[in-house]
Amino acid sequence: MNTPKSIKGMQHLRTIQSIRKEDSNYLTLFMLEKERARIRMEHARLTNRLEILNRRLGAIEEFFSEFQETEKRHKSDSKPDSRWNTMHVSY
Repeated sequence: MNTPKSIKGMQHLRTIQSIRKEDSNYLTLFMLEKERARIRMEHARLTNRLEILNRRLGAIEEFFSEFQETEKRHKSDSKPDSRWNTMHVSY
């Protein structure tokens, strides 16, 4: 009596269960690849944004240090500061 398993070449046929399992793996790999690409793009954008913020922060800190140096120089001078003039504005 011939059973389906005893027929020559039947062990090499792919069953629907093995096909679904492999397709599921390929789908998972595809989705993971898409997520990896998205995360890499987001990382590049954030890195670029961080560089911009660091440059701006450096410029602000440089301004503050220059301002503090000028304040120290003006405090050491005994003459009054003539840079600041006040005036009355009527509305």
